[in-house]
Amino acid sequence: MGNTVAESFTCSRTKTAAIVNCLGDHFFEKLKTDMQNQLYSLMLDASNDTGLQKMFPVTVRIYDINFRRIMTKFLDINLLEGRDASTAETMFASVNNLLDMNDIQWDHCMAIGLDNTKGNVGEHQEFCDMEYAEVVQFISTRWLPLELCINRELKKYAGLRTYFLSENFCDARFKRLYNVYSNPMTEVYLLFYQAVLPCFTTFNKLLQKEEPLIHQLYDAQQRFMNKLAANLIHRSYSSTRSQVEWEVIC
Repeated sequence: MGNTVAESFTCSRTKTAAIVNCLGDHFFEKLKTDMQNQLYSLMLDASNDTGLQKMFPVTVRIYDINFRRIMTKFLDINLLEGRDASTAETMFASVNNLLDMNDIQWDHCMAIGLDNTKGNVGEHQEFCDMEYAEVVQFISTRWLPLELCINRELKKYAGLRTYFLSENFCDARFKRLYNVYSNPMTEVYLLFYQAVLPCFTTFNKLLQKEEPLIHQLYDAQQRFMNKLAANLIHRSYSSTRSQVEWEVIC
């Protein structure tokens, strides 16, 4: 009987809008009361519009005693305007004002999830006091990018270490990174590579040139070995070796 009535029900846009507004106010007040008295999590997002206006919806994960389960509910949608519409400060100010106007305490908030790269990056940049930079991919079959990867890693090391040690995910790759950043010797190894790799990179760049350089190879190889010895072998030992001995090693 109920399905038949529902299927035969029709109304225009005006009546539908009135019903939605009425029900919306009712459910908003119910959600507000629950958030004032229960723990909840916020999920935030922002539209990808390139203009100066961005839609900013806010949803809530909270336990519903009527359904006896955790549910996701719509709380509010706001229009953020201006050049800073997608920054972390603007998004936080919007949520903070929303909670304050409805007497909802931050103390009840268990977690915040953001599906907005710029906002996440912005918060992390401010916390670690560093600028955004893309990840440099290392290809194991090529030597040249390795020095660049090491330099980028050391430049961002403090921020990366803070991030991986402050999070806890079950992903196997994340656990490996967590263990790496937990090891105090990791930065020492990176600093060692940073000191040694320029020697290899300079010699490798010579070998990558397209023009014939066979006439330069011997001298370049000797310079490479001498520089490598100066960095890795004690001076009292390397200084006693003759050029002939280095040629044998080469």
